Amino acid sequence: MLQIVRESLSNVARHARARHCTISLAVDDTGHYQLSVTDDGVGIGPQSDPSMSHGMAIMEERARSLSGKLTVRGIKPCGTVVTVRFLPRLLAQLPVASE
Repeated sequence: MLQIVRESLSNVARHARARHCTISLAVDDTGHYQLSVTDDGVGIGPQSDPSMSHGMAIMEERARSLSGKLTVRGIKPCGTVVTVRFLPRLLAQLPVASE
């Protein structure tokens, strides 16, 4: 997770021209964690900076190592949100309690 946050913040600092950035971590009822890094910068789109592709690949690789899913999308009116959703391995190995 730390590497995804680090790369996201690096992208905000180098590319977004954002005034604000928020990092959040939430856990849903199924035990899945959702980490989000949201900024109010110029956003990401089809003409995004090609140098970001290496960073995106790193984040995707890190999300896969967590058995998670990475999404990166622009938000309106401006900004980008990077989200990774995953189930921690320790929790994934625990038996489900019967009700």
